[in-house]
Amino acid sequence: MDHMSPRLRAFLSEPIGEKDVCWVDGISHELAINLVTKGINK
Repeated sequence: MDHMSPRLRAFLSEPIGEKDVCWVDGISHELAINLVTKGINK
């Protein structure tokens, strides 16, 4: 796992559960807006 970026490592290590996409580590604000616009919010 040494080849992963810190952002990807943070994303994979965090339990997502029922969090909104804007509160998940590793997802930028722009990506969260894009996902919510497409109907993916959890």
